[in-house]
Amino acid sequence: MDQVKIEEHTQQMIALIREMPDFICFKDGVGRWLLTNPFSLRLFQLENVPYRGKTDSELAVYSPFFKDALLFCEKEDQKVWEAGKVSRGEEIIPQPDNSCKIFDVIKVPLFHDDGERNGLIVIGRDITERKMAERNIKHLAYHDELTGLPNRRHLYESLNNEILQPNHFALLFIDLDRFKVINDSLGHLLGDLLLQKVVQRLVQNLACGMLFRHSGDEFILLLPNAGRLEAELVAQELIRHLDTPFELNPHEIYVSASIGICLSSDVGRSSTAEDYIKLADLAMYQAKQEGKHTYRFYSESIGSAAYSLIDMETKLHKALEREEFTLHYQPQIDLEIGEVSGIEALLRWNHPQMGFVSPAEFIPLAEETGLIVPIGKWVLYTACKQTKELQDMGLPRLAVAVNLSALQFYQHDLVEVVQGALKESGLDARYLELEITESMTMDVSRTIKILNGLKKLGVKISIDDFGTGYSSLAYLKKFPIDKLKIDQSFVGESLKDSNDATIVQTIIAMAKNMGLRVNAEGVETMDQLLLLQQHFCNEVQGYFICKPLPLESLLEKLPGIKNSLANLGVPQSLNERLWIEESLRVARQSLQDTIKLQQGMTFKYKQQDDKFVHTLADGELLYRIGLSPEVLIGKTIFDVLPANMAQKKHEYYQKAWEGERVTYEGENNGIHYLAALSPIKSGGRVVEVVASCVDITERKQVEKKLQESEERYRQLIEIAPDTILVHQDGVIQYINQAGVKLVGADRDEQIIGRSLLEFIHPENLADVKERLNQIQQNHQPIEPIKTRIIRLDNQSINVESTVAPITYNGANAFQNIIRIVYEPALN
Repeated sequence: MDQVKIEEHTQQMIALIREMPDFICFKDGVGRWLLTNPFSLRLFQLENVPYRGKTDSELAVYSPFFKDALLFCEKEDQKVWEAGKVSRGEEIIPQPDNSCKIFDVIKVPLFHDDGERNGLIVIGRDITERKMAERNIKHLAYHDELTGLPNRRHLYESLNNEILQPNHFALLFIDLDRFKVINDSLGHLLGDLLLQKVVQRLVQNLACGMLFRHSGDEFILLLPNAGRLEAELVAQELIRHLDTPFELNPHEIYVSASIGICLSSDVGRSSTAEDYIKLADLAMYQAKQEGKHTYRFYSESIGSAAYSLIDMETKLHKALEREEFTLHYQPQIDLEIGEVSGIEALLRWNHPQMGFVSPAEFIPLAEETGLIVPIGKWVLYTACKQTKELQDMGLPRLAVAVNLSALQFYQHDLVEVVQGALKESGLDARYLELEITESMTMDVSRTIKILNGLKKLGVKISIDDFGTGYSSLAYLKKFPIDKLKIDQSFVGESLKDSNDATIVQTIIAMAKNMGLRVNAEGVETMDQLLLLQQHFCNEVQGYFICKPLPLESLLEKLPGIKNSLANLGVPQSLNERLWIEESLRVARQSLQDTIKLQQGMTFKYKQQDDKFVHTLADGELLYRIGLSPEVLIGKTIFDVLPANMAQKKHEYYQKAWEGERVTYEGENNGIHYLAALSPIKSGGRVVEVVASCVDITERKQVEKKLQESEERYRQLIEIAPDTILVHQDGVIQYINQAGVKLVGADRDEQIIGRSLLEFIHPENLADVKERLNQIQQNHQPIEPIKTRIIRLDNQSINVESTVAPITYNGANAFQNIIRIVYEPALN
């Protein structure tokens, strides 16, 4: 079998393994993981772990919870090797939610011809039974499925019962601060996991009372026989226990809570359960208004304040439709050319009775209620429209920067909204800059996907308030961004605190090395401006240059800003010279880095006295094969290599000298390389040959491993418990042993070459044909389909089949993974 076919078959088998909904793992002779599938990694919480080459005990370090399960698997593997035969049994794997999963596990030991261990194939199927359905139904009726806590229905029954008791009680309404932002940033799966961890910590540290999940990130704690003192102590403890961050690999998440407390002694027994919950909720809102991460008791004054908050929320709902919002713009200055290069759009709310409402008051409320999404859309559309109007008035081609909130960033239609704003306004995409914060990028893969969608539109992306969030530099370089904005807290303290000055300089240098522009916010003094100019910051903005202004005022100010720039900071003539020198320095450094990082090898040779003498040799590869310029230059190939190796290369050299372009593969010092010889002609004859070489050692190693693993993959597919088959134009080309057994045959020769449709129940034939046509047209897998097959003995079996298009032996084909559905078959 040639290399192409080996690679093709290997890829087909890997695709099959990835799609199988079972635990699958191939280990080497000492138990190191070589190949597994996503199901297995999820099972042991190893999704982001470089598992290849690690044993179970080594992987246990990355997944502490599953340490015992992994060590148990390792011991069982040893028993299988010692027995020297296929093993099948059940293994129980405890789960983080205190349940257990039971797996039917098949282990196949592999040995070399000399009896030494070669590997181990492990396949496990989840056979966990769901028992006592009636008890589960009752449990679900009174408990929250995600957290396992008593739910709202349980809460109302318990609270109504407590109201009837003679003793006083306390009700604590617990709401997680900023959970909505965290949930939208990390995704709902991690958000749910965070809720589970929060609940787990709260329950573990509760000495009394009963905790309920009210809704979303809201929880209620009922404390029987409790007064003000007891409730206050419990609230303090709850807040303290949440101060420790939660580990959600690879994230470290900080969560705080705002708690509202309602005492039965302050409310009276005539109130209903709903009344108590509502009053505790009002107290919780007051805690949020006072900075979050605290608790407050309900009182009549708090009730009034809470209703004021509700009133502001109502006004905020109406502000958009009543056109009470406006935009102010702050100029951004390009320090290299001394021009206004852009403006940042900042939202303002001018209420007819309250006047201008501080953004610090209404923006958190808008984020809490979700109103930030429609408001953010209005800001985007308005900023694009007004910027285009400025450009049409003959002003410089200004760019406009618009801030995106976390909720807005994770909206599924964000790209369409931005595209709509550009289309409606006519603004060229390159003049729109979207600002996000570091805290919005915690879910790296999701962030990259969103940013790539935006970049396809042609817009610019910047990270705002850089240095105050949690960005990993390793991930930052993966983001398709254009600019970093240094947070104004660093700029403001840069002349007072040497640490802040160092941070500013470091961010500027780092950004330039990554090919990013840098903007410094909050520039308020001449000295701050001079510091930023001296370190070649690209842009600045701040009150020292111009405060945010309405559009009309900005138009009046722009000419004056441009004229005053010549008198600010470094003189313009000196500034231009400094920037030219900096550009030359960067270019020289880039060239040096390119030469230094050259991975290949280049050499030349000429013919002298019927010998080929090297005239040039350089590159990292030259050293790695055990040579150097000093060893090779001025020497022939026979001077530096053994005669047998030199003779073969001399033949290649000769062909190139005769005018032929030659490529060959070589190996020296364990390094494989590919050489391309190019003859250089002058006056119709070859005067020199230039050779370029690249390292192909890794490719050679991969080819060897592909050949070695072909047989391993085949064995893995053969013992898989599911039926796996491949068919082209309806004709079966391959079927594994599980499939042979499924259709009642003795060997695969009885099946291969026959039509797949022969084995489909007549009543399902039309549906199967339609599904196959659908896959062929769309070239995409489809959802699993349930159908029936007819065995060779004419028995009917219910099955579920997953079908996907693949390439098999160089042609289009279909891959089927078929699993028996244990339901009464219809004959």
